[in-house]
Amino acid sequence: MFHAFFMLNRQGKLRIERWYSMALKNETERGRQRAVREIFSLIQSRDASKTSSIVEWRDKKFVYKRYASLYTVAVIDPTDNELIALSTMHRFVELLDRKFENVCELDITYCFLEVYGLLDEMIIAGELCESSLKQILLLIEVQEGQQSLENLDLLGVLQFSSVQEPGFFNPKAHAI
Repeated sequence: MFHAFFMLNRQGKLRIERWYSMALKNETERGRQRAVREIFSLIQSRDASKTSSIVEWRDKKFVYKRYASLYTVAVIDPTDNELIALSTMHRFVELLDRKFENVCELDITYCFLEVYGLLDEMIIAGELCESSLKQILLLIEVQEGQQSLENLDLLGVLQFSSVQEPGFFNPKAHAI
């Protein structure tokens, strides 16, 4: 389970943050900022060429990866698989790269609502819900109104067709 997921720049400034654990969520804003500063100082003090990107912290564990000028950090349970967390972080960065075509820190700063939407489609309540990049991007396009609901049949989801009378089941509406 993810307890927190955030991205920091090289100076330690938060670009996006999502807190999933109630223990961390119920902390004050100052407590969360202190936790982020503590995690960032641990990341900065490590030699990237000689150490792993998995660190035990308090009663949790955090996994981080640096992409260009941003650190992507996931706080997980000590018993969780670190490679799954790293893979999830990598998929999220790939998703950002597909959405913004060569993503940079400015994209995340100025289009933060879209970034949060992508993250929320991928991770819900601290659990990985969807890992397919195509499916997440298509759902975001539907929400933004760029795709019609009929294109959802590409995902194997119900295809919405015109039903003559409301309330009646149309057997041709299912994608097979």
